Amino acid sequence: MSDEQPDELVRFVTRDVSPEEKATVFAVIEALLAEESAGARRPAATGLDAWQKSSRGLRAATWPGPSAWRGFTG
Repeated sequence: MSDEQPDELVRFVTRDVSPEEKATVFAVIEALLAEESAGARRPAATGLDAWQKSSRGLRAATWPGPSAWRGFTG
């Protein structure tokens, strides 16, 4: 974490917290901080995002007329 002791950085509201419980809390906080900082270094995902996917057309336009519905099997 930093040069300060963990007890100086975190204040427990619950009374009579055991040293084991404090150590568990500090271990979880350190793991979360490590995971978060690892995620910040992860390269950005490539490919289309949701906005780009939704802006694409669903299909080509259909026009009425002779043989326009040739592929329709009904």
